[in-house]
Amino acid sequence: MALATDRNSNIYVSGVTSYALFPVTPGAYQTVAGGSHDLFVTKLDSTGSSLVYSTLIGGQSDEFPTFMRVNNEGELFLAGYTTSANYPTTPGAYQSILGGNADAFLTKLSPAGSSLSYSTYIGGLLADYGESLAFDNSGKVYLTGETSSENYPVTSGAFQSSDAFMQNSFVTKFDIPITNVAPSNPFPRSFVLDQNYPNPFNPSTVIKYSIPVESNVSIKIYNSLGQNIREYNQGVKQPGFYELNFDASGISSGVYFYSLRAVSKDGGKEFIAVKKMVILK
Repeated sequence: MALATDRNSNIYVSGVTSYALFPVTPGAYQTVAGGSHDLFVTKLDSTGSSLVYSTLIGGQSDEFPTFMRVNNEGELFLAGYTTSANYPTTPGAYQSILGGNADAFLTKLSPAGSSLSYSTYIGGLLADYGESLAFDNSGKVYLTGETSSENYPVTSGAFQSSDAFMQNSFVTKFDIPITNVAPSNPFPRSFVLDQNYPNPFNPSTVIKYSIPVESNVSIKIYNSLGQNIREYNQGVKQPGFYELNFDASGISSGVYFYSLRAVSKDGGKEFIAVKKMVILK
């Protein structure tokens, strides 16, 4: 089982299903079960009320997801292990065939959930389990887990290159090709008001927002009665990512709302968004 969120507060859930009618969405990468237990990846919107996408991923046997993360492009990186000889791999994968009883896998799902950008086995003759991962902005992905394979792949000059006991931990660094992905844009593509963090909070929280065009920006704080209790005129902002530190000292506990209003300098675009936050003292 695994859970993640992205910078827009969308929710990603991954687990295992044996249900033939598990809900999938049109255009999903895999809509039909491949084996007795397939993993699923389901993306819900920030309210948790609707599916953005939902897909199965699996071969003829069993898959078990253990960890996932989402980058700023909306690509999902998934770690776990599989016993399927036909678990889906992509051209250029480090290892395209099952090496033992169970192999770790590293899979990268496209932002729309419709294709695999990268997917590979990694393992030796016995059992290997992917358990966690991390990535950096240059396309490097770090996979960690446990192995009982004496021939688990290691590199020259590794800290430990031979099996020390029945079960060993591993850390493996992948240089994943970045293909069919738009280059990182230093400016946001749309107006976004993020969920404040932390939430609930006491006494301060950070409100982040994104402005794609030069705009006049204001942020207001309201109580549950709709009364305006704070206003922050941010002035004219250039395209970019911004944050406001909201200090609620002197404000009582309760449910509050914050709004962002941004009007482009030419007056052609107006953006208004409202989100809920909780002060807990």
